[in-house]
Amino acid sequence: MHAKGQRTGLPRHRTVADVMTTHVHVAGPLAPFKFLARLIEENRVGAIPIVDQQGSPVGMVSEADLFQAKAGGMVASDLMTSPPITVPSEMSLDEAARLMQERDVRRLVVVDARGRIAGVVSRGDLVAV
Repeated sequence: MHAKGQRTGLPRHRTVADVMTTHVHVAGPLAPFKFLARLIEENRVGAIPIVDQQGSPVGMVSEADLFQAKAGGMVASDLMTSPPITVPSEMSLDEAARLMQERDVRRLVVVDARGRIAGVVSRGDLVAV
């Protein structure tokens, strides 16, 4: 026997987990410039989260970071914005939008309870809702 979920009649507040991209291309801190550029171009994304060996986000490399790079010999840790702005998956969409505006960023890295990357939520994701 299993219990059925109770419905309270109240609308559930939407969270970043409802709209985030879960299939996220990531790279390690030693990923070379050319690899990052290819990931961004081929996947048509604006940034690549940089994660450590445990899958915890340590930075973010955006398309703009690559354009500003002085040399193609650099690696992710040279280019990334660190630490990345991370949020829990249960954060409300309103809170996420407010944080993006306050910090003037286009995307937030969503983490699970263990601090590992669960997805990315972008301004576009919020606008689409």
